[in-house]
Amino acid sequence: MCIRDSFNTAVGIEWIEDNFQNFLKELSRNSKDKDLLNASKLLIEVEEGLAHSKINLKLPLEIRKAVVLIIAEFFRRNHHKRSLNIISGNDEEFNLLLSKLNIGTLPNRFASILANIAYAHGINFYSVLDQLEYEANGYGSDKMHPRFIACMLRLGDLLDVDDKRFNIFTEKVFSSPLPSLSELHKQKHASTKHLLVSPNSIEVSVDCDSDEVYRIAREWFD
Repeated sequence: MCIRDSFNTAVGIEWIEDNFQNFLKELSRNSKDKDLLNASKLLIEVEEGLAHSKINLKLPLEIRKAVVLIIAEFFRRNHHKRSLNIISGNDEEFNLLLSKLNIGTLPNRFASILANIAYAHGINFYSVLDQLEYEANGYGSDKMHPRFIACMLRLGDLLDVDDKRFNIFTEKVFSSPLPSLSELHKQKHASTKHLLVSPNSIEVSVDCDSDEVYRIAREWFD
């Protein structure tokens, strides 16, 4: 089974679950992102059988775009939980790959620690202190620092601010225009004029063309 087929199967299963349907309804009522708000409302309208009165030639394309937006947002918000489940041993393909490595002598707690490090990527920063220890025994006489690794992973994600971040071919596949929030993030990356990461400091300078882009950059830096 290819990756695309696995993804489609996962999407099909999630779509009918109460968890996803509740997520869809929550977006349609409270999302501050107008593209997600409109997309969720459209999909709920289709599900309730109301779309037939507004059918036009562009409706199938709008439905496809709405599905992509909603699914991407759902999996984005939960990717840290999915990583935890995969590393914890709940994914057959991952376990098969893992079985080919010579790790039979490693303690099982290593997988648990790694899973919690991945999970800590998407939780409140101060919750990392509760989820992970400062220091632990590694392999043999080595020591490891789970909390430090988790923080470096989070910091690395935040430092992904350089220009040319968006793939032009992906944009063409999705179709134009980009969702408004994605377009603002694209402009935020394009506004980066200076980036320096050193052992002593992190410096980022941006020159934004609009207040909206500035606010996105300010939130990112905060």
